[in-house]
Amino acid sequence: MTGPNSTPGPGPNDADRLERARRIDWRLLLPDPSPGRVGLAGEPDARLAAALTDAGWEPVALDEARAAHDGPGDTSGLDLVVAVAPTARGLVAGIGAVRPGGWLYAECHGLATRRGRRGALGPAVVVARLRRAGFDPVRLQVQAPAGAPKVIVPIDGPAALRLFLERRRGMLGRAPVVAGLELARRAGLVTRLAPLVSVVARRPGAEAGGPVRDAVSEHLDGLAPARHGPASPAPLLLTPRFKASANVIALVPGENPREPAIVVKVARHGGAGEAADREAAALRALHDTAAGPRDGPRLIDIGLPWGLPTIVETAVPGRPLAPAVVAADPERALTLGLRWLVSLVGGADSSTPAGGRLDRLVCPQLDRYVETIAATEDEGRLVAVTRSSAAFLRGVALPRVMEHGDASHPNLIELAEGRLTAVDWELGEADGLPGHDLSAFLAYVAIARAGARTPAAQGAAVVDAALGGAGWADRTAAAYAAAAGIDPAILPRLAAIAWARQVMGLVDRLHGGPAATVTRDVKAWLAGHRYVAAWRAAVETVERAGEVAT
Repeated sequence: MTGPNSTPGPGPNDADRLERARRIDWRLLLPDPSPGRVGLAGEPDARLAAALTDAGWEPVALDEARAAHDGPGDTSGLDLVVAVAPTARGLVAGIGAVRPGGWLYAECHGLATRRGRRGALGPAVVVARLRRAGFDPVRLQVQAPAGAPKVIVPIDGPAALRLFLERRRGMLGRAPVVAGLELARRAGLVTRLAPLVSVVARRPGAEAGGPVRDAVSEHLDGLAPARHGPASPAPLLLTPRFKASANVIALVPGENPREPAIVVKVARHGGAGEAADREAAALRALHDTAAGPRDGPRLIDIGLPWGLPTIVETAVPGRPLAPAVVAADPERALTLGLRWLVSLVGGADSSTPAGGRLDRLVCPQLDRYVETIAATEDEGRLVAVTRSSAAFLRGVALPRVMEHGDASHPNLIELAEGRLTAVDWELGEADGLPGHDLSAFLAYVAIARAGARTPAAQGAAVVDAALGGAGWADRTAAAYAAAAGIDPAILPRLAAIAWARQVMGLVDRLHGGPAATVTRDVKAWLAGHRYVAAWRAAVETVERAGEVAT
């Protein structure tokens, strides 16, 4: 699917580019993360320089020794300076190089992680020197964990900090701990003790207007002030590390301190417009049904601010159907999941021969997989059985299904009314195939029941459920087939197709070029992924049943 936000993809080395792009997720802390001239100070960081270059910035290295004595020279007038573990010299060079109205971003290590970084300044010192130099505003954030941040929490945004603590649950979510951390925040202890603190500061310029804040808040305020109030609160930024994850997710606090009100998804590169368009279409279709709107997020806006595909939607209040919740009561989780899966199936009048959907959703992807991955004999067998299954189902009348595409944690949310719904519809498909989300959901339950954490253990749990005759899985699948009005005998074929599509989706997100460009580490990662294990198990089930067409 293509649309107004579809731009050419980043090419066959998307996996490498996505990995580098995670290094600059902090750019959303700027009011405008559009590229310009950027200076690098402090510790050398080749990945940082590469990520900035990928994003269209023009990096230049600052001469810290010269700047400490003579000023920044011809490196002045930069739109942004990035200082990693800055020393006194590096900070002087950075401060002098920023143009009026430009920004300085610094990563400062706390007391526990500053050891071994000779001369590196702590965040309090950096803040004091920036303020003395006239920088305003000066904002601070905690990035955790320090090595590969999964979250960026604004220290001066108490609502976002509270939201972060609530999401952590456990000890951190308890009222006394929340109150204690709020006191520590006000006293500046969080800044001193956090492993990694980032500082974002602006050199005043000729620009006039209201307070200058982060990109997400600026974007929301520009969309519809009446909807969001005069000033959107600073968001909590989630920076997923999953290899194929292409988005930074901003959770914007609302009136309820325990729940976000708005979710903003910003693509890490400009080539992700197709995914944003697909999610927008899925959200529209989710609520545009003859039976009335379904549960789930609602689309607010989609656009290309800063050249990055961005989608804004309402948050869904509720409790995640986390692995621990599933493991504590698997039967209840299965009941909730089955009811939700059935709600996504169209009525009997929506049934049409599956050929058109197979031609659109399955066959081209299989062709691309064969072209992209140098197929082994085993991979060729998986493709052959999947093609045979698609050929068998071509003339079978199947109901129209609203597919989610990733029916697992953390996308599944239990509402207060005791119903299940889902968020993150970027893999959604309004005219999909039955059994697609069923396969993913049953695999998730198998993983949660087994307490599997590693890729190998997760794959083993899925295979065991598929081939070991798990009664709970068979009962749920049979109930789904009955409610959807499909022959249960075709479920193995649908499962093989579903897992093939999941694997194809990973390949498409990581690589768009010929087989020669697929790196060995990505091939190895795919080979050990639970999706491949599940695909192989589903194909084996089809073969055991003797259903492969000859």
